Amino acid sequence: MSDQHRGVPKVDLKDLVDGDIVSEEFIDDYKKVSSCSGNCSSCQDKCKQFFKPKQRFKVSLQEQNVVITAKLLRFDHIIFILSGKGGAGKSTLAIQLAYALAEHYDYKVNLFDADICGPSIPTLTFTQMADTNIFVENLGWDPIPLTDRIHLMSAGYLVGDKDTPIIVDGDGKEEFLREMLFNTNFEFCSSREREEGCKNVLIIDFPPGSSEEHLVMTALVRRCLMSDSMVRLSSSGVLSAGHVNYQDPIGIFGDAGDCLDRAVNTHERHEAAKSLLAASAAAGTKKHTPTIYSLIISTPDEVCLSDVRREVLFCRTIGLAVRGIIQNMSGFICPHCGTNTEIFMPLTGGCERLSAETGIPLLGSLPIDLSLSEAAEEGGSWQDYVNTHGRVGYDKFLEVVRLMLESNEKSV
Repeated sequence: MSDQHRGVPKVDLKDLVDGDIVSEEFIDDYKKVSSCSGNCSSCQDKCKQFFKPKQRFKVSLQEQNVVITAKLLRFDHIIFILSGKGGAGKSTLAIQLAYALAEHYDYKVNLFDADICGPSIPTLTFTQMADTNIFVENLGWDPIPLTDRIHLMSAGYLVGDKDTPIIVDGDGKEEFLREMLFNTNFEFCSSREREEGCKNVLIIDFPPGSSEEHLVMTALVRRCLMSDSMVRLSSSGVLSAGHVNYQDPIGIFGDAGDCLDRAVNTHERHEAAKSLLAASAAAGTKKHTPTIYSLIISTPDEVCLSDVRREVLFCRTIGLAVRGIIQNMSGFICPHCGTNTEIFMPLTGGCERLSAETGIPLLGSLPIDLSLSEAAEEGGSWQDYVNTHGRVGYDKFLEVVRLMLESNEKSV
C-alpha cells in the first residue's frame, strides 16, 4: 500500500458488494488469496487432472464479483474476438491485434484465452513451456509476458502437460472462468504512461460457437456498463463507498484517513454516494467505463458464413455491440507476380453481402499471407516478417485496426 493511503480505514472484501465505489488503489492494495497454490502434489481434489474448480473456491460469488468488476473497469477497451466457426483464423488475428496495438499505439494489452477445452494462445505464441509457472503463492496468478506490453492468460498454462485434455462440464466452465478472472493479476499502464496517452486493452479470444464461455464472459463484462454496478473513479482520493443496498455502515473514506461520511441506512448511503460522485465531477474526476465490443472473423465461403450469421444473431440477442467484420483468407496474393487467387470462393457474396445484410461495417479483407503464416508458426509479430514475403497483407491489417479504433459503431 502506498504511504499516502496508510492509516486509511480499510474495508474487508466481504463487506463490499456490487455497486461499491472503489479507486484503483483499493483493488491494487487488496491481496488476493487463491486457494490454488499450483502444487498439485498436495491437492486432494486433483483439480488439475479433472479440472473441477468449484471444489477449490473459498470466496463467495459476491466477493468474486467485486474484484472481477473492479479489474475490468480499469480497461479502456474490452474486445471480444468471435467467429462462430473454427479455423477462420480468429486466434491468430487476436494475437496480431495485440501486437499491433502494442507496437503502433503503445497500448498495454492483456490477451485472455477464454477457450477452456481447446486453448491455442500458448501454442501460437510459443509460451507453452514445461517451466511456465503463473502461480504466485497467495497473490493470484501472474500472466505470461509475451513482450513488455503484451501479457497472456490461458487455461493452457494451468496444465503441466500441453497434451493433457481439460475436462470440465458447463457449470465447471463458468466457475473456472470466474476463478481465472478473479486470480489473474492483469498488467496495466502506470500513472505516467496514462498521462502520455497509454490505454489498457483486454482482448478476449473465444472458442467457436456460442456456448457457456460466451454467456459467462459476456455477463461478467456487461456488469461494467450497468448503472448500478461498481464505479471506478480515476481519482486516488476515494478508497471505497458502501453499496446503496448494504445495511451495515461502511463509510466513504478519503486518502487523508478521515471518514468523509458514514451512511448507516440505505437512504443515507445512497445520498452519500451521490454526493461523492457530484464532488468528484466538480473536481474534474470522471466516471470511467470501458468500451466493450466484438469483432467477428469470417472467411468468404458459405460454410463459414452460415455459422457467422448465427454469431451475429447471438450478439444481437445478448446485446453485445459488434464493431465490425473482418474477412480473413480473402484470396492468395502471389509474392512473385502479385496475382490474387481466390481460395475460399465467395459464392454467396462473402462478407460484403453479410455486411450489407446486417449493417455491420466490413473493416477489411485480409489475404492469405505467407508472412503471417511464418509469424504464426514462430509465435512472432506479423510486422517482423513482412520483409520476407511483402507487406500487402500487413498494411491491410493495420488499416483494419485503425478503422476498428476510429469506428463510432456502438450497437448492431
